Amino acid sequence: MFFGGAVSGSVANAVIDRLPIGKSWMTGRSRCDKCKHTLEAADLIPLLSSVLLGGRCRYCHSTIPYRNLVVEVFLGVGFVLISRIGQIGLMGRIIMAGILWVTTVIAVIDWETQKIADAMVYLWLVLVAANGVLIGGLTYQSAMAGLLVGV
Repeated sequence: MFFGGAVSGSVANAVIDRLPIGKSWMTGRSRCDKCKHTLEAADLIPLLSSVLLGGRCRYCHSTIPYRNLVVEVFLGVGFVLISRIGQIGLMGRIIMAGILWVTTVIAVIDWETQKIADAMVYLWLVLVAANGVLIGGLTYQSAMAGLLVGV
């Protein structure tokens, strides 16, 4: 479960880097911020490549932003903790992991750029409403009312 969180941390970092500047996070290969060299598969193994390369680019040896490692570790640990919560079922765990992921992306983008995409906020609202229905005991109608107030 930690590995899945770390991989999702890499995706989160791609979203954090690309969304505020209007680039698609789903297309294009990852590149070094400094030398622009396209990263190889071995460079994209989350945590492991950071440790083996000493937090530096394999090609130009510039420092990789510390935030990348922090986001990967934070989401990895968070996903492990979510997987250990009892009595909420698989769907509840998936929704809680989604809330953690989206909240992390929003928080880091806000911290770095103060530019939060409306789509991320709407996704967060839907996940929180679903969490309220599945785990919190809300009715569908009260969750929808809360969603509308949030919008």
